Amino acid sequence: MAISTLTTVVLTASTTTLAAYLTALLHLRTTQNEKAELQKHLTDQASKTANLERKLNASEQQHTSNVAEQKKWKKIHGNKKQNNFLDAIENKSTSLKPKALLNNYEKEVFYAAKQALKEIKKYEWHPHPQVSYGEMIKRGPQDADHKYAVSGINSKRADILIADGNFMPILAIEYQGQAHYLGTAKSRDAIKKAATKKLGIAFLEIFPTDNSETVIKNKLLELITKQAASKK
Repeated sequence: MAISTLTTVVLTASTTTLAAYLTALLHLRTTQNEKAELQKHLTDQASKTANLERKLNASEQQHTSNVAEQKKWKKIHGNKKQNNFLDAIENKSTSLKPKALLNNYEKEVFYAAKQALKEIKKYEWHPHPQVSYGEMIKRGPQDADHKYAVSGINSKRADILIADGNFMPILAIEYQGQAHYLGTAKSRDAIKKAATKKLGIAFLEIFPTDNSETVIKNKLLELITKQAASKK
């Protein structure tokens, strides 16, 4: 091989090797730069995350503090309100006198219920006068809808409630006298009916023309039959 040709081959090989080396070096520098940029990005993100966590922690602490403060003032306000009630009750000008739980018509229905239960003798059920519907409701979710529904039921009372031996409500009895057609009585009764339906409690209306004992006895027998059938 001629010296010139050999020289050309060597130079070509050297040039190729140098080009490869330069390319590899450039790639390495690029990779290092990218790595540095990535590291900087990760550091920035970590710093932002840490700042966000500090803000969240501070916000949670503030919220906890606010809740505690609200509870504190609510308790103080509640105690103050109860003290105001107590002052009003103990005031000499306040006249409080006891009254019968049932009027004369409701008493007749109550005694009719007692007699009907006595004749059936199948279950250990008992009648109770003027029971608040709020006492029949188990504490449930504390969402706004639940609280609003309970507030509408709480103040309503069943004239007579028949409960079992464990004092679980079985039958709510309402005596519908002349007041049944006055004011908001109709809407109040609608709430009672809806509540008993939701609670799974039977609801019975007694009117002045009814033979209370017979109507109640028949209703109780109907409930006993249903209960026996559900256990089969």
